[in-house]
Amino acid sequence: MKSQLPIPLKFNPRIKGSDYIRILGTNSVISRFETTKGHNYQETHFALSDKRKYMPSARLFMPYYSQVIKANEGLVKLCDANNHPIPSDEVEELYKKLTSDSWTRLNNYFIQDNLGRLLNESFMSFKKKEDKQIITLERDMLEQCVMEDYVVDLEFNKQGFPVRKSNEQDYIRGKNIKFWYPRKDSVARFFASSVRALLDCSGNPSDSFEGLGVFECAEGAPKN
Repeated sequence: MKSQLPIPLKFNPRIKGSDYIRILGTNSVISRFETTKGHNYQETHFALSDKRKYMPSARLFMPYYSQVIKANEGLVKLCDANNHPIPSDEVEELYKKLTSDSWTRLNNYFIQDNLGRLLNESFMSFKKKEDKQIITLERDMLEQCVMEDYVVDLEFNKQGFPVRKSNEQDYIRGKNIKFWYPRKDSVARFFASSVRALLDCSGNPSDSFEGLGVFECAEGAPKN
């Protein structure tokens, strides 16, 4: 098992560090549970901005999902935002949460350019005087990924989308997920229950559901 702790981070504004998990290889932390439920895609961005938090993209969330699975297998060590190692029983709770009881929005919006190519966008929200606005944070070509609704292995491109179909078409917890490929003018979200896990890239951005929230993120900076 890897035992080296990551570099300590500081956060502005301060957060309750025990409520957030470090995403390995980044300066980002992610909440243990979903927050900000019952809003549509844009409203969720606004609500997170009020707390100076942000919505994770698949680029952040899917590596975190894989890291929790590996931590549950004893292959990596997770820490909270205070840099305290997560005990094995809490790692198991995180694993159960992510693989069987979660529903979160992801910061991915898919549009089509004038050549018919799909683009992957992510957004951020800010407040200008009394008005809340949403702006494009990133926009890039959709990298090569599976472009069918299929069960896929947990191997992802740099944008967090699966690149390989699974040999098993039945859901195996912690080994594969169902994938609904990106469609024009759709958004991404991730869902997991006792019978399946799904990376859904075909969501309607106007939809809101009582149980659909977000694993909110905060960005830290290395402590001096």
